[in-house]
Amino acid sequence: MTTVLSDEHSQKTALAPPRIEPDASMRRLLSIREAAERLGCTTYNVVYLRRVGRITGMVVNHRVRFDPDELERAVRERNAWKEAACKKRPRKEAGSKKTPRDEAPEKKSSLLADGLLSSQEAAQLLGTSRAYLQHFINKGLLRGTKQGHRWTFTREVVDALLKRRAAMPTGHLMYRLQQAQAQRRAKIKQAMQARLDAEAPRPAFVLSTAMRNWPILDERDRLRGTRY
Repeated sequence: MTTVLSDEHSQKTALAPPRIEPDASMRRLLSIREAAERLGCTTYNVVYLRRVGRITGMVVNHRVRFDPDELERAVRERNAWKEAACKKRPRKEAGSKKTPRDEAPEKKSSLLADGLLSSQEAAQLLGTSRAYLQHFINKGLLRGTKQGHRWTFTREVVDALLKRRAAMPTGHLMYRLQQAQAQRRAKIKQAMQARLDAEAPRPAFVLSTAMRNWPILDERDRLRGTRY
């Protein structure tokens, strides 16, 4: 009896990795963990390298195994790529052209050559961070000039803010001052209210004798439990 396979099943079988039955020669194959130790990476990187085709593996009993020789070839290719990349990288030599990183300090020094301070220098003088320095700028306490993505400040403006901060009390002294101000405002408010009460005329209401002798005209005015 013969079984006819469909085209879809045949295509899946052709795309699937080859399955090899284990024998005496398969004992030298390595698992994913062992391959990761050989390559010096994680198991996820080993799976990625196999998926992109940089290393090849074979499936043995539903598990992926790697040939040590194949891993050695991958290591040699990686080392060769690193060596070629290092050779292509420009190195600074005597009399060679300067790189943009080397020109950055000169650009910064030329920017601040006219006596201006950068954000980092202003933050160091004020004893704060650059993020809190932005808070001063947003509040209008520190005025500076923005050139591109950089802020520059004059020394006079930074010194003025430094003196203002030195005059401001902080910590427990600030709390005590706030409490004293609140008590002083409460006393002033009480004194003003007492003065207004003393100056305001009091209404004089006197009940006449005729009204005192009036009988209760409505049952709602009659007290509960009393008879008239």
